[in-house]
This record gives sequence, structure tokens and C-alpha cells, in this order.
Amino acid sequence: MPATYTTHDLPGGPRLAHAHLPESECAALSIYIPVGSRDETGNIPSGLAHFSEHMAFKGTETRSAKELTLAIESGGGQANACTTEDYTVYEAQGEAGLMPVLIEVRDFERNTPSLFIKGAGPLSGLVHSFCLDSADAVRGFIDITGETLTSPGSIYVYWAGPRDVLTLSLREMPPASRVPEGKHLVQEVLTTAALSLAPPRVPPPPVDDFFDDDDADEGEAFEDGDELEVAYESAMRRISELEGAVASADRMIAEQRSQLEQKGQVVDELVLRNVTLETMAGSLAGSMASGTAVATMKEALRIAQEKCTCLYFHPRAIESGEELEGPEPIAVLQDLARLNDVARAWMSGDLNRTSFQLACRNVGLDYAPTISDTARQKYEEDYLITLDGRTVRAEAHLRRGRKTHLFRIHIYLDDERQRVVVAYIGKHLRGKRDN
Repeated sequence: MPATYTTHDLPGGPRLAHAHLPESECAALSIYIPVGSRDETGNIPSGLAHFSEHMAFKGTETRSAKELTLAIESGGGQANACTTEDYTVYEAQGEAGLMPVLIEVRDFERNTPSLFIKGAGPLSGLVHSFCLDSADAVRGFIDITGETLTSPGSIYVYWAGPRDVLTLSLREMPPASRVPEGKHLVQEVLTTAALSLAPPRVPPPPVDDFFDDDDADEGEAFEDGDELEVAYESAMRRISELEGAVASADRMIAEQRSQLEQKGQVVDELVLRNVTLETMAGSLAGSMASGTAVATMKEALRIAQEKCTCLYFHPRAIESGEELEGPEPIAVLQDLARLNDVARAWMSGDLNRTSFQLACRNVGLDYAPTISDTARQKYEEDYLITLDGRTVRAEAHLRRGRKTHLFRIHIYLDDERQRVVVAYIGKHLRGKRDN
């Protein structure tokens, strides 16, 4: 299903672009800052943009580097960043999950403290929680969600499924009703979250002391002698625990079935890969056994162009490859054959740029996705090729050999025509240190 794209201009200037993929089980966030290496001019030292990118992961005034890492990775997510000529990008990915989203609009007009005693209380780890503590933040929230009833001193809970938003407006609520209404909201969230999280999260934690009882008159919310209400709460908690236990058992069964299916898929992939490699080996052996020994680089490239039908060989690659001396021609041919296997998956759309790197490594290729900053800034012309009337830079490359046997195969991943272009075959280009 194609993504649905929307954009929002937030207060202060930033623009939010949102892509909605209903079938996706992951969520991703990217922050693009329009500053990169091309801005390192004048008195600004070279490499400052890349240096600043790395410093962002060293901690902030409120969180250490360890706390930043734990906050993201403890939920199964990961964070990364990169620097280009035009942008510095920070990105994070994680499991979207089925947890509710809880948004607290603090009563900033009266400068009252947060509605929660400590963070999200017993809901910590069970909801995606956010706090809006300024008028600008509220306006941005309204622009994104279309929620027109947003007011300070309120809580909004958005569910994963087709369910109405749960709203709790404590500013307009009598003090005596604050505690029971707050506990009802917590119980609703706990019941939903317990059925959607892994076993360590169930049974749900207790809801006691979630809201500050000082705001309500003691005894008004729950009478000491009201045994029926106490029994009802106890029964509801027990039901929630049993539901959580059943959900835990169902999840464990589903996970075990999924693991068995994944193991079967891995076995099938290994068998298929083995057959593919044997077919390649047979093709190469047949070429050599037919009396055409791969003795020269020119012959190796001829066989590669004939057999590696999923690769597009740029004229510069053939020219530079035929001039290559030192490495064994069969070694170059073997790497091109393995690259052809990965290119087949790229052409079919099964791989993106990240999985392309993993696929190369899985077939025994030493793949580097980029070149060094020195090579990019000082020797860019060495990596440029003309492709379909446009000039592109072939940074990605395969590395093999040492000293006289060293060679590099530079490639360009053509997104427009979904093909792998072999741009250069030869010795190491200028700007030696790989990134």
C-alpha cells in the first residue's frame, strides 16, 4: 500500500513531513538540518559538521550519553546520523507497536505542575508519553492532529486501533472526582497495554498513588467502609492479571511459531544460495574448461559482461579494468559474479541501500558504502562518471587484496533505473583511507 504524505509548518519555522504506512510495524524519525560540509568555508575548519554530528551522541545538559542510548535501545530502537555536503541528518527507528499514545497538556496558564506525580507513573514503558508545556506546543499539536478541544490541564490518549480518543480534563473537574477519574484512565491504559506487550510487562503494575491524593478530600473518592467497591477493584485487577497471563501465553506461542517459520525460511535461503553459487561456479568452470583460460584481465571482463547480466558495465570500468595489472583475473571475475547475485535482488526491489551492504557481506564481498572526506573534497573528479547525460559520483566500492594484488571495484546504485552500475575496476583511487 503506498504511503500517505502530509506536511505541517510548525511554530518557529520547522516543517514536519509525515508519511503514513498503515501496514508498517516500524516507526522512523529523521531530522534534516540544512548545514553540511559545503558550509565549512572561511574560518570554519574542515570536518566541523561531521564532528558536531558525533558530539550530539555524547550527551546533553539533562541526559548522559548512556541515558540517551538506553532511552532508545531499551525499546528495541536504534539511532544514527550522517553528514553530507548539504545536510546533517539525525534519525531513529523503532517498533511502532500497539501501545497507546498519551499526551499531557500541562496547565501552563496557571503555572501548575505536571498532572503526573513522577513521569508517567505506573504507565512508564506502557505508553508513548508526551508533555505539551507551552502555547506554541499546543498550536503545533492542533495543526498536526486537528484536535480542536485541546486545553491546558488535559490528558489525551490515542489508541492503536479504531477507538475514540480518551480525554480527561482535570481543570474543569471537581477535586473529589480527580482521583477516581484518573485511576479509571490508568486502568484503561493498563488493560490495553498489557494485551499488546511482551511477557515482562504483564501482569500490569498497580495503579495506587498515581495521582496526587492531596488535590481531593480524603474519603470522598473511596469510603473506608465501602467493601463492595474494594471487592470490585480487586476483582477487576485479578481479571486484568488473568487477561495479561493469557496474552503472554498467546504471544509466546506466536513467537515460537514465528521462529520456526523463520528457521525454515533461512534453510530455504541457504539452499537457494548454495545452488546459485554452484551454478556460478559451474559457469566459470565451463568457461575455463572450454579451452578459454582466464589468463588476462581483458578475458575476465569479457566473461563478466557475458555472464553477469544483472550488472551494467560503464565504459570507464572496462577501460580501467583492462589496464589493471597485478591482481589475478579470476579474483576480479569472482567478485563480479558475487556482485551480480546481489544486483539481481536489487533490480527486483528486494533490497534497499542498507540491506544491499548486508547482502554483499553475506556473499563474501568486502563492501564500503562511501569514500573518505578527503577523497570527496580533494579528488572528487576521480569518482565521477557520466551516466545517461548526468554526472554521478560512484562512492560505493568493493575491496580485495593487498599490495600488488590489491584492486577496487567502484559501483553506483542507480535508483532511477534500479540497476547496479560498475563504474571503475582498478587500483585504489586517490584519497586512500576508506570511510
